[in-house]
Amino acid sequence: MIKAVLFDMDGVLIDSEPVYSQRKIDFFSQYGYHFTKERMNSFAGLDLDVIMQKLFPEKSDAELEKIIDVYKQFSETYHFPYDEILNAGVKETLRSLKQQHIKTAIVSTSPKKSINEMIRICGLENMFDLIVSGEDYPKSKPDPAVYNAARDALGYEADEYLVIEDSDTGIAAAKGSGLSVAAIRAAQYGFHQDQADMLIDTVDQVLDIIKKINKE
Repeated sequence: MIKAVLFDMDGVLIDSEPVYSQRKIDFFSQYGYHFTKERMNSFAGLDLDVIMQKLFPEKSDAELEKIIDVYKQFSETYHFPYDEILNAGVKETLRSLKQQHIKTAIVSTSPKKSINEMIRICGLENMFDLIVSGEDYPKSKPDPAVYNAARDALGYEADEYLVIEDSDTGIAAAKGSGLSVAAIRAAQYGFHQDQADMLIDTVDQVLDIIKKINKE
């Protein structure tokens, strides 16, 4: 029986990858680097430090840290239209889960500040029982630490959770924690989703999955 649903944020609750790609393009263009959207889209689901290493393999760790710091400062003032990119069916799905007394959580590599801002702007206050941010852990997805933390906090057995993910790193993290995963199809980013237990097209399909599982 499913007692808790754990949602990734980027690509699951919000269609954020196009905004992330454009933000990086805008940032690097200031310094004479002109990357295509296709190139940036290929980094969907990866941590910022990994992306920088792939873009600038010739640079030292210290140089990459400086680039990351400047990029983070740029990101602080970059307009992020959370309310415009909230995925269809998210609010209705969360309301239904609440009515069924099923716990909900966000388990994301994004900073808490970004997660809380998304919740506020999209009007999702009081919709989540738990928020787990990767910034609080030394290792991020695909390491299972964030999902282990969610499991420990909510206290259910592994088979009582359902994780909603999209990226291969997120799927691997959830599976590494022993959890079942429904992955939202995202072929445009080249994700390898074969580790997922099932594939879905929209968030609201989670309700049908839970209804079927909880009847068994």
